Amino acid sequence: SRDIFRLKLAVLAGLLLALSPQHIWYSIHILSECPYTLFLVFLIYFLLKAVHKNKLVFSCTAGILLGFSLLTRSILAGFIPFIFLWGLIVYKKKLTALKHFVLLLIFAMLIISPWVIRNYMVLDTFIPFSTDGAEVFIRGNNPGTLHSKTGFCSKYEDKVAEELGEVERQKAYYNFGLNFIKNNPDMFLRNAMDKFIQLWRPFPNTKFPQVKPIYAIIYFISFLPVLILWFIGMLLSFRQLKYTSLIYLLIIYY
Repeated sequence: SRDIFRLKLAVLAGLLLALSPQHIWYSIHILSECPYTLFLVFLIYFLLKAVHKNKLVFSCTAGILLGFSLLTRSILAGFIPFIFLWGLIVYKKKLTALKHFVLLLIFAMLIISPWVIRNYMVLDTFIPFSTDGAEVFIRGNNPGTLHSKTGFCSKYEDKVAEELGEVERQKAYYNFGLNFIKNNPDMFLRNAMDKFIQLWRPFPNTKFPQVKPIYAIIYFISFLPVLILWFIGMLLSFRQLKYTSLIYLLIIYY
C-alpha cells in the first residue's frame, strides 16, 4: 500500500486489517488460508518490486514465495501464464521480462521439487502438486449442488471413487465433475453466479448453520468500510494501471 499509494494509506490499511474480526478469526485457527495469504501477498509485493527496481534478486525471492504458495494451494498454478504476460507488458525490454520470469520459475521449481520427487516415489507417477483439488471440484459440480443451500455437496465422492487409489480417484473426480458441467451447462452457470455473489457480498452466507445472525452483522459492519475503500482505491490506482494490473489480474483469475 505504501509503494502503490503513500504511507498514511498504508497505515490505515494495516489498522483495518489488524481490527478485522474475520482476519482475527482466521489468525487463531490452523488453516491453510493463513500461510497461503502471507505467501501470496509477499509474492505480489516482490513481483512489483522486481519491476520497480529491475533487480533479479526480487524475482528470485518471488519464485521462492511462488513455490511455497503452490505447495499450500495448487490452484495458483493457473495464474503463472498471467504473470508472464504481465511481465511482457510492464518491462521495457522483452529480454528483461524473460530473464525475470525464468528465474521466477527456477526458484519456484526448486521449492516444489522435494514434493514432486516424493509423489513420484509414492504414487509412481508425475504429480507436481496435491490431489485435493479434485475433491473440491467434484463437491462443487455434481447433481447434489443443485439442491444444496451452500452450492456444495459431498455425497457423490464415495460412489465415484470406490476402491480407487489416489491417482485414479483424482481422475474419476475430475471426469465426473466435467461430465456434470457438460450435461448441465445452464445449471452450472446458475450455480457459478450464485457462488460469485456469495463471495463478493458484504456479509457471510447465513445458510451455513454455524453463521448466526449476530456474526453476519459484525462481519457486515467491519467489512463494508473495507469494500468501499477498496473500490475508491481501485479507481485511484488506475493512474498507474500498468504497475497495479497484476493485482487486478489476480482478482479476475480467482
